[in-house]
Amino acid sequence: MILEKGIPVPPARRGKWNFLDEMEIGDSIAVTSEKEYTNARTAMRQKKMRYRSMKEPNGTGYRIWRIA
Repeated sequence: MILEKGIPVPPARRGKWNFLDEMEIGDSIAVTSEKEYTNARTAMRQKKMRYRSMKEPNGTGYRIWRIA
């Protein structure tokens, strides 16, 4: 094992769901798969956001609105 000092820590990388921080109340996102739908709702819940969602009428995916 080698001890190395003075090596800088790399900056945090931007995650896939970090764009949710820029969402304002009333904004929505559209996702095309059920897996993305579940992941987006989980990410919003972890960021303490309230949301409403529904399946798109034409069956192409889901839409999720931020409500608070």
